[in-house]
Amino acid sequence: MEDLPRRLQLGLVMFLLFVFGILIVASISLVSLSNRANLEQVYTVNATEFGSFYDQNFPCTPMHCLVNKETMPFIVSAQGHSFLLKMELPLIFGSILLIMLVFVLSRRIGTGCRNFGIVLAGIGSSYFSNYLIRLFVWESAVIDMQKAIFFIYDPIKILTLSLIAVGLLLIIIGWYIKE
Repeated sequence: MEDLPRRLQLGLVMFLLFVFGILIVASISLVSLSNRANLEQVYTVNATEFGSFYDQNFPCTPMHCLVNKETMPFIVSAQGHSFLLKMELPLIFGSILLIMLVFVLSRRIGTGCRNFGIVLAGIGSSYFSNYLIRLFVWESAVIDMQKAIFFIYDPIKILTLSLIAVGLLLIIIGWYIKE
């Protein structure tokens, strides 16, 4: 029973690491999508309409824009593209800190490898959500949804599949390491 607080801390750190990992993968995807050249291929409107949308200046902070339904397109604008690029480095540093905490709280190298492997495999499995999204793709007069899905998932294909492989490898290594 005295191990319960440490296990709760470890569970919380693993959850936070999972969230940070998903955010990193999502930001890589959205940076690719919000690139002007890629968005021009996705949007089916003329160049003038697209330019006025992409270059639009949103009056809210990035976090407020993301939670407000009217300003949600912020994420695929020039302003959103810039915000996403700025967020990647803090997410990576936060993830490194959380990885170290997973190993410290796990107490054993084998357990740390297993715990970290579980998180990596979970993050990597997010790639397969594209198959679910394809089932629910809606038709849009403004957006070519098939191209949008391609630009979201293509940049992370190798990354996520590698995360699954490394995660599974760490889980197996963690089971074989005895301490």
